Amino acid sequence: MTRARLLAITPPHGAIAADAIDRWHDAGAAGLLALWLRTPAAAPSAVLERCGAIVARARDLGVPVLLGIDADALAAARALWAGLEIG
Repeated sequence: MTRARLLAITPPHGAIAADAIDRWHDAGAAGLLALWLRTPAAAPSAVLERCGAIVARARDLGVPVLLGIDADALAAARALWAGLEIG
């Protein structure tokens, strides 16, 4: 896989349409794009709950997903991520 050269960043709050990543993908960013999930000060499980639809769409398109968290939440994120098979 090609390393990501473009980073799509979710807004810090509010709803995220699952197909928001399609614009990037359809514009020719396939293989260049990664998705950064962020919800400031939220637990990893809350970030994934909020961003679940776009994570599923990113998986469908083969877009790598990055999880933005506090360093204190690293253990919880590892445990959560391991159970999701997101990669």
